Amino acid sequence: MDSANSLSGWSIKKVIRNAPQAKNDIYGSLFNYLRTTLLEFCRRLEELKISFHLFQVDVLELPGLIKQSGMGEHHFDRIEVSNIGDRESIRSESTALHRYMPISPAIFQSGERYNVDVLRLNDARAMFRGFDKYFERFVHDCRLEDLGKAAGLQMKSSNTIVEKWPMRLKKNATQDEFDLLLGSNCTGSERYVEWRSVV
Repeated sequence: MDSANSLSGWSIKKVIRNAPQAKNDIYGSLFNYLRTTLLEFCRRLEELKISFHLFQVDVLELPGLIKQSGMGEHHFDRIEVSNIGDRESIRSESTALHRYMPISPAIFQSGERYNVDVLRLNDARAMFRGFDKYFERFVHDCRLEDLGKAAGLQMKSSNTIVEKWPMRLKKNATQDEFDLLLGSNCTGSERYVEWRSVV
């Protein structure tokens, strides 16, 4: 999902660990987190021989550009394609939701179309969907493995940079962890795919 909110894409749990004096200053926390993360990244850059190639092109042009620029194995480890493959057809499978958010039938009887409790419930339901099978279907339907092979890439079975589902609500999560995820721009469906070069 595209979002102009600067909190999108960052783990809210990690962000709030960097709170300034004003503990509820979420954007101050984000600033501190990003500053720390970027400084650590800059320190690592001093120790590495590294270069960046940025392309703002149609994703279908990337395989040709990668070959043309001479980038082979070990010359890249991330291609950010964001949400070019998003789908809106995933259905809810929630049962654990009641543990974190007791639901009274009364919230549905008010007849209010924009009842805040109903809206919050709809947002929370997405956090309990079993996205693995939908992701596997997406990989199959969109022939990601074939597309990767055509580009000289293979999907990693185990991620090494970031976990596959970093925003997913963990098993036995606390109420605070549930509330943090619900208050963030993440749904738990954010899936990271890492590729390795096979050329």
